[in-house]
Amino acid sequence: MEKIRVLIAEDEPIAALELKETLERIGCLVVGIVTGGDVVVESVGRLKPNLVIMDINLNSFIDGVDAAQRISLLGPISVIFVTAYSDPELRLRAMRTKPAGFLVKPVREEVLRDCVEAAIRKNE
Repeated sequence: MEKIRVLIAEDEPIAALELKETLERIGCLVVGIVTGGDVVVESVGRLKPNLVIMDINLNSFIDGVDAAQRISLLGPISVIFVTAYSDPELRLRAMRTKPAGFLVKPVREEVLRDCVEAAIRKNE
């Protein structure tokens, strides 16, 4: 896989580290890790990722869904949501942002790889 620039938005340090290690194993370049939805939009503008892997429940005044809506205004940047919660209402709200993927934690490496590849193909 060509070096895909990925920004991780995850407020749990262990989960962020696991995502980073997995993404690097599958050949991605992790350009940053942020912990809040309020920071992710600014980071997308500054770091220019191809893809954002984002937890829906971020520890900030805006959650991952709100952040994804704001990111969509910046251009064609794919977002893959990850969450520990499979609440149908939350999923429906997230799906309205047209994410490239929606994964429930814990995320298996092969599932993440397939989702990343599909997300990048979608924006080519």
